[in-house]
Amino acid sequence: MDRSLSTVLILNVTVATRKEHPVNIEFIKLTEATSSHVEKLNVWENDPTLIPLTRPNQNKEEFEHKRIITQDELAQRIEHHHVYLIYLDDKLIGEMNYMVDPDHLYKKESGTAWIGITIGEKEGRGKGVGDMAMRPFRGTDQTSRT
Repeated sequence: MDRSLSTVLILNVTVATRKEHPVNIEFIKLTEATSSHVEKLNVWENDPTLIPLTRPNQNKEEFEHKRIITQDELAQRIEHHHVYLIYLDDKLIGEMNYMVDPDHLYKKESGTAWIGITIGEKEGRGKGVGDMAMRPFRGTDQTSRT
């Protein structure tokens, strides 16, 4: 891939869903941790539907454990991750983040990326948002589903 991962940003993409209704999806880089962002991330972090998909749980206690993200923790995360908020028709529905050469991986290979995509709001799921979030990393510039 020619371009730096840190320059990837998708704005104002209109796609056709399976039902052929246009959907406006925006990916906006998060540069400041605000209380409203923290509040929304905490809702998604503790949603029982999302927990099995977003964090490992080895037992019922881990699954039921409530995690609270603070504004300071989000600010630190922004320093180490590239975080993008995902908007569907101007409503915040999820977030996408990545980091290059993460410290937490056992096997260290230069250029390795750790990517996370959470579609926290139910109405944002099934519209190809996750697929769109991955397109810049595939090295293609697709604007419609195939």
